[in-house]
Amino acid sequence: MGLGCGYLSVFATATAEHFGTNLRVLVTATVTNFMRGSVTLMIPLYQWLDIKPLGGMPGALAIVGAGVW
Repeated sequence: MGLGCGYLSVFATATAEHFGTNLRVLVTATVTNFMRGSVTLMIPLYQWLDIKPLGGMPGALAIVGAGVW
């Protein structure tokens, strides 16, 4: 959990540094919402891969994790 939270913090900070003062909050909020919204795409992908003969749950998690990373 710490790795995920730390990654989000670094990602949001790096995003904020790329934009000027007026757009900083807008872009940071939008990027973090896109990251959280992508979970709605990852869950069906994981469920679809879980029923395939790719190693079951660990294989499906590895594929989704590698794709997200």
